[in-house]
Amino acid sequence: MFKQAIIAIVLFFITLPKYSSSQSNTLQPALDLPTRIIYDLFVDRHGFLWIATDLGVSRYDGINIINFSNPSQSSLAATGLCEDSDGKIWFNNFTGQIFYIEYEQMKLLGAYKADEESRYPKIAIFGRSLVATSDKGLFVLNTQSLTAKYVKSNNSATSPTTSLAVLKNRVIVNGKSGWFVYENNDAYRQIQSDDLFKGSAANLSTLNITTLNDTAFLQTNPAGKVKKIFIKNDTVKTAQTFSFESFINSTTISAAGQWVNTIKGSYHLGNKDYIQNLNISDVVIDLEGNQWISTLDKGLFVKYKKNPGIIELNIESVTSNSDLISASLKWKNNLLFGTKKGRFLTYNAASNSIIKTESFGGNVGAINSLTAIDGSTLYLGFINFTRKIDNDNVITDLPIKYVREIIKIDQFTFMASTDGLFAMPENRSDSLKKKFTGLWGGIFRYDEKNNWFYLNKKCRSVSYYPKKKSLIVAFKNGLFEINTKALTQIFYQNQPIYSSSVCFINGSIYVGTFNKGLLIYHSNSIKQVSSSEGLLSTSVFKLKPIAGHLWIMGSGPLQLLDPITLKFINHYDLPTRQDAQVTDVEELNGNAYLTTLNGLLMYSLDKKTIKSPPKNYLLGITVNNQKISTVEHQPLHYSQNNFSFEIGIPSYYYGKSIYLKYSLTTGNDPIWKVSLPGARVLNFPLLKPGSYTFKAVSIDPKSDLNGQVITYKFEILAPWWQRTWVRIFIIIFVLALINYFLISYYLNTIAFQRAFYAEQESLRTERLRISGEIHDDIGSGLFAIHLYADLASKKRKDVKEILEISTMVSEISDKIREIIWSTNIENDNLENLLYYIQFQLSNLFQNSAIEFKSLIPDDIINVNISSQARRDIYLISKELAYNTIKHSKANNAALLITLDDNFVHLNVQDDGVGFNEDNIKIDSMGIENIKLRVKRLKALLTIDNGSGTSITIAIPISEIQTKKFKETLKKWQILVFDIFKRSHFSDEF
Repeated sequence: MFKQAIIAIVLFFITLPKYSSSQSNTLQPALDLPTRIIYDLFVDRHGFLWIATDLGVSRYDGINIINFSNPSQSSLAATGLCEDSDGKIWFNNFTGQIFYIEYEQMKLLGAYKADEESRYPKIAIFGRSLVATSDKGLFVLNTQSLTAKYVKSNNSATSPTTSLAVLKNRVIVNGKSGWFVYENNDAYRQIQSDDLFKGSAANLSTLNITTLNDTAFLQTNPAGKVKKIFIKNDTVKTAQTFSFESFINSTTISAAGQWVNTIKGSYHLGNKDYIQNLNISDVVIDLEGNQWISTLDKGLFVKYKKNPGIIELNIESVTSNSDLISASLKWKNNLLFGTKKGRFLTYNAASNSIIKTESFGGNVGAINSLTAIDGSTLYLGFINFTRKIDNDNVITDLPIKYVREIIKIDQFTFMASTDGLFAMPENRSDSLKKKFTGLWGGIFRYDEKNNWFYLNKKCRSVSYYPKKKSLIVAFKNGLFEINTKALTQIFYQNQPIYSSSVCFINGSIYVGTFNKGLLIYHSNSIKQVSSSEGLLSTSVFKLKPIAGHLWIMGSGPLQLLDPITLKFINHYDLPTRQDAQVTDVEELNGNAYLTTLNGLLMYSLDKKTIKSPPKNYLLGITVNNQKISTVEHQPLHYSQNNFSFEIGIPSYYYGKSIYLKYSLTTGNDPIWKVSLPGARVLNFPLLKPGSYTFKAVSIDPKSDLNGQVITYKFEILAPWWQRTWVRIFIIIFVLALINYFLISYYLNTIAFQRAFYAEQESLRTERLRISGEIHDDIGSGLFAIHLYADLASKKRKDVKEILEISTMVSEISDKIREIIWSTNIENDNLENLLYYIQFQLSNLFQNSAIEFKSLIPDDIINVNISSQARRDIYLISKELAYNTIKHSKANNAALLITLDDNFVHLNVQDDGVGFNEDNIKIDSMGIENIKLRVKRLKALLTIDNGSGTSITIAIPISEIQTKKFKETLKKWQILVFDIFKRSHFSDEF
């Protein structure tokens, strides 16, 4: 025993590292968490940072923090973060519950009975299993099937376990009964340990979960010792022992090395680094190389991976005077610097030293601008004046305050300052004054004393646009153009442009604005360079063209634009605003010298940075404030139409510059949109029913690299009244209803037609009966009276009345014959009518002195006409003949009847004296009766009073014809009617 103790003491002093108290000054606080107590950190395979605190578990991607919870939690404080092969995140709380996070949901592992355990477990991932310590032995869970079991050692007694560590192909387990090994074949057996593990019962030894190859770390408290152990021949052996002066929180093993974290500080077991005064609980390295440090009382810290291309230059004469560089200028292979304290420095890049320093007497204030004109004249812009130094070192002080920018156009030097815009001729001459007035009109005033032109408007920047021979000036109240015509304000989208800097390069004016990013003014058009094209600053403070490209300094990272292609030069890893707030830039010998608020940086422009594309993941989908699966889903109800897609992009250093390109379409062709830089949640409210495809991809504008396209398809069901089967049913129902009404209407029409024509047949039968009775009864009676009257007149010739009775009876007989003719259905056709008219008119003219002729067609179409139409046509013809006989005084008259497809043309003409309708007697009814009957027939009456009278009537055949019932209804129509008659119509039809 004594010998072993001596060996242990010797080993302790041999292996005890000599730590240096050299705390890194690059650590900076990270995240504003609601707690400063952090127990565990973990970086998953995607690069997300998981944080276990006393308030639960959170995930961080460089922009957003997502907190997870479960209603079954018996305590919030968590530790033991790990990840299985399927990407599930596992951890436990301090009451012993084990949880896992899958598809953005935190779920309780019910198989582990925490209420039956005396302490919270130590958990780890071993292959496809989760192993956890337990009072029942070793808990083993298949992480895919979630089937669990408790395994025991080769002796029958149950052995409680307290800690474990995962080696390459086995798990080493420690418990009250000693040491055990669990292997992939489910073998679980007890092993031996050397005597070095025996110690005071007051000390508690626990295994660290993470290991280094086949080496595990055993920490003992309160002794404050850490042992490196390994297994040889089924025996646990000690390789090295480290002793510390305080309680050991944890031992972390990562790409940053092996750290032992104690209450007083953290010790690196390899390079002797020491971080003091941080009660560190864990140290991890993310996939970008940034180091994250959690503490038990001070929150979370980060040490970002240093950009190897950026070198911080230490200018002793600046730092020793607590000064800052405020302006820079390349001048004859050197750099000139102006400082906040008004000093003027000449810097030699080759020697990295200040070779000349000038201090100006009095309180001159900061040098805000340095400008070289024609390579021979320097202008130094102070707060209260401007100093001009010519090639002969002649100094002239100008009373122009706070000059922001100086340019030379032809023979005039323009200065933009807070006092206004000034233009100074090269010399005092009338010709230059006249030239200036001709170029820029009467906008400027001339100061005879100082020999300059000025415009009393606070000015920020000025540039010259050769194409339009105009000045483009950024005044306080907007951007203006000055030419020979006037001072004209320039608008973009009907809004004023508030600019901080303007410059001319590659034929266009570039405008840096406070709220619209970068604008390009060309002729009279303005193009906006937005985030979709790679601009990372919503506000641009300064533009500086150097060597054919344009430096952009703004609210985002420093950027470089190629004005020919309008593409950002992204193969340089230029600093972000987080790195340095760059205020000015100059180029010299292939390097960019960046003036910042903290000093001077140098960046080599000869190196091209190769970056990996950003990784993006669909983390969660929220529908109506409820999470749904990102893998598979059921069709959604039509009311589930408010979508939010949460995209995770684990990027901690450049995360705020990465933006999303996304689309949500119902077709095959995506319509892409872009988000603002740093956006990670995409919202789509009130989506209509349909099948959708969501696509999103992360864009790193600093490298022109894209992530993998995320694709997610889903369907929102239409309301039941909009679904296909409902629409088909409605269509069928409507068609059936329409069909029912059409058939009903059609059958009713047939029925009414049949009833109508049945009535017509009845009327015809009645007319036939009446005409027969008139002919047989009345006609024969009148004929008998006529015979008796004739006989009486022959016997009594002296009685005049008897002769008159005979004449009257003869006239009545003629009228009765006309009635019989009009009621006889045998005469209801056009041919009989025309021949009858010809016959009757011939009889009328036979007893007159007028020679009468008639002409009717030989081929008369077979058209049945109504009795009323037949009577009207006959009476019209008869009336025309009577008028000719009575009034025409004609020698000749004629009846001419012609037919065409649509009309019967009836013409009565004579060679008499004619007549004037205006002179017709009021009580003359003949012509009025003719017009009345013509109107009833819907015919056209034409009267020609040339040489004689010619009256023509065009009678539409369609208005006078009738159809027989059998011609109106086809046989199939009658059959359909008879079929449906029994169910739809009464017997009266």
